[in-house]
Amino acid sequence: MFCSKCGSSLNKLIETTETSATSKSSKDTTTRGTKCLSFEEYASKKKEERATHFRSSSKKKAKPKDMETVALINIGLMKYVSFDMTTPVRGKSLPLKVNKDAKYAEVFSVALTKREAYDKSFDTKLSWKLVYPDGQYCLTLPGQEDQEFTLRKYKEDLGKPYNRITLYLCPEEPDFNPEASDEDQFDVTQDVRKRKRKDIAFVEDEIGCGGSQNIDVTKSGIETIPESKKQLDDPSCSSNGVSFDKSTWSDTWLPSNDDLLYASLLFDEQVPWSDSDNENVQEQSEEINKVNNDKQSLHDILVELNSNINPTQISKFNICRSHLWEGAVRGLNRKSFSPAHKVSIKFTDDVGVAEGAVDSGGPMREFFTLIMEWMVSSQLFCGTERDKYLSSISNYLTNDYYFYAGELIAMSIVHGGPGPRCFGEPLYDALTKGVLKASVNVDDVYDFELKNSLNTFKNASTVEEARKLISDSNNLETILDLAGTLQVFQTTEDVLNVVDKTAHWFVLERFQASLERFKAGLSILGVLDAMCMHYEQFRDVFCYSSCTFSADTFGSLFSFLRSEEGSNKYAIEGLVLSHWNDFLQDIEEQVIDGLSFFDILFFASGCKYIPPLGLALEISFLHTPEASGSRSRFPKANTCACDIYLPVIHNTYIEFKKDVTLAFLNTKGFGYA
Repeated sequence: MFCSKCGSSLNKLIETTETSATSKSSKDTTTRGTKCLSFEEYASKKKEERATHFRSSSKKKAKPKDMETVALINIGLMKYVSFDMTTPVRGKSLPLKVNKDAKYAEVFSVALTKREAYDKSFDTKLSWKLVYPDGQYCLTLPGQEDQEFTLRKYKEDLGKPYNRITLYLCPEEPDFNPEASDEDQFDVTQDVRKRKRKDIAFVEDEIGCGGSQNIDVTKSGIETIPESKKQLDDPSCSSNGVSFDKSTWSDTWLPSNDDLLYASLLFDEQVPWSDSDNENVQEQSEEINKVNNDKQSLHDILVELNSNINPTQISKFNICRSHLWEGAVRGLNRKSFSPAHKVSIKFTDDVGVAEGAVDSGGPMREFFTLIMEWMVSSQLFCGTERDKYLSSISNYLTNDYYFYAGELIAMSIVHGGPGPRCFGEPLYDALTKGVLKASVNVDDVYDFELKNSLNTFKNASTVEEARKLISDSNNLETILDLAGTLQVFQTTEDVLNVVDKTAHWFVLERFQASLERFKAGLSILGVLDAMCMHYEQFRDVFCYSSCTFSADTFGSLFSFLRSEEGSNKYAIEGLVLSHWNDFLQDIEEQVIDGLSFFDILFFASGCKYIPPLGLALEISFLHTPEASGSRSRFPKANTCACDIYLPVIHNTYIEFKKDVTLAFLNTKGFGYA
C-alpha cells in the first residue's frame, strides 16, 4: 500500500504503530502487576536512599567525656567572720576551665587570674589561698594528709561531677579589725539573712517590745532582753489585739546557735562602722600582707610558678641569631605553642641539636638572654640603659608586639631565664600598683630637651616668669597642650603641679595602650599576679641593680668534680685550679682586655647574669683524650648542665691564660663552646 499524496509505503507506518501499541500495553500490564510496598519496606528503602545521598562531611568523632583533659568547675570567694571562722560570699562564684589533673598550684594560679580579670573588687594586695567549702586548705585531699590534691582525685573522692565542684579563694589571714563590734559578723554568715530596717519596725510593732533599746549585747551573743522577756513570760500578754503563746516565743530569746537568724534582724543598727575603723582594718591588712609576702623568697615563688610547666609537652622555636624577633614571634604563633610547655630551642645558624628530653636548658637560657637584650635595646622600649619605659609605636600595637614582649619576659623568668633588669621605677610601679598610683618626677623624663624645659619652668620664681617661658617656647606649650595640663597659673604651686602632671603623662599615661597589652602578656604563667603580691622580691628582676663580681664571689658559684684524692689526676687538677684562680684574679683587676665574668658565665650557662631561678655551676677537667688522640688545649662547656671543662695539659700559667682567654672570647653560644 502506498500514500496517494507522497507515494511512500504505508506498511512501515502500520508496523510502527502496532509495535508502539504492543509496548504500551506491555508496560501497563507490568505496572499493574507491580506489588505495593508495605510501610516497613518503604521506610527501609527511604533509609537506604538517604544514606546514599546525605553523608557527613566531618570525619571527626566526638571525644568521650572521660577522655577530655579540661573540666569546668566553680571558684568562689570566702571571707572571715571571726578569727577562726570563714564563710562563702554569695554571688561571687565564677566558672573556671582547668586541667583535670591540675594540682593545687595550677588551680590556684588560674583562679587568681580569672578572679582578677572578672572581679574589679578583688583585692590583689591580700595574700590568698585555695580552700574547700569547709575552709580546709586544698594542698591535700580532705581527711587524707598523705594524698596530694589533684582535681581528678578530689572529684572521684567527692563523688560529684566537675561542674558541681566549688573551691574558694580565701585570705590567708583575717582581713578585718578585731576591735570592731561582734554583731557585724552576723550579716556575713551563710545561714543568716540580713533584714532591712523596715522589717525591724514591723517586728517591734507586732511584739510591742520597744525595739532594740531593751536589748543588751555581750561578746557571747544575746544575753538579756528584760522587758520583752517579762511580757512574754505572761501568757496573757498581748499587743494590738494579738495574743502570744509562751511556748512559741520562749526559744526565740535563748542564746543558742539558732538565734543567729534573728540577730541580724534585731541588731542591724547597733554600732555603726566608722571611718577610723576602716583605716585600722586597711592598715592591719596591709601589715599582715607585708609580713606574709616577706616570708617567701623569690626563688620559692618562682619554683612554685615553675611547677605549672608541663615537661612532657614541648613548644618548639627555630631561631636564627641574626633574626631573633622574627623567629620568636613565629614560635609564639604556632598552633602547638603553649607558655606552660617545656621550651625547645633549635639554633639554625650552628651545628647544635634541638633541646628536647635529653637537654636541660642551655639553648633555652641562651635564647631568653639574647631575646631579652634585643627587646630592651629595640624600639619596643625607650629611655636610658638603666631606666627603660614602653614606647607607643602604631605598627607595633597593630602587630601586638607589646603583648609578645610581655609574654617572652614572663616565660623567661618562669622557665629559668633572666629578667629585663632595666625598667624604671615608675614603670614597675605602674605594672604592679597601677598608672595613677605610680609617682613620676622630672628626672624620670628621658627626653633631654623636655627635661631641661620642665626644670627651667619648675624653677621659675614667679608666675609671670612661668607664663613668659611658655610664651617663648612653642615646644613647651605644645607639650602642655597635648598632656592636657595647659592652664592659667595663679600661684607657683600651680606651676609645680603642672610640671608633675606633664612628667607623669609623658612617661606613663601616653603609653596606656602599650602598657595594657604588655601587662596582658606579662600575666602569662601568673607572673604579673606574683609581682603584685610580692612587690619587693620582683623589683630587682625588673629594675636596674648593680651586679658586680669579685674573683672570690665568682669562684664560689662553682662546685668542682675532682678525681680520687691522692691520684696523679688529683695532683694535676690542683695545679689547674691554681691557674684558674689566678685567671679570675686577672679578670677582676682588668688585666685581660675585653673579658669579664659575665662572658665566662655566658660561656658556661647561656646566661650573662644569674637568673632569678638560679644556676648550679660545676667545673670538671679534660683528662680524656679526644678523637685525635691528644687532650684538648681549650676549655669546653655543656651549657645544658652548666659545666665548664678545664684543660689539664698546661704546665705554665701563661699558656693556660692564652688558650682559655681565646676560648672565652671566641666561642660564645650554644654549639660553639
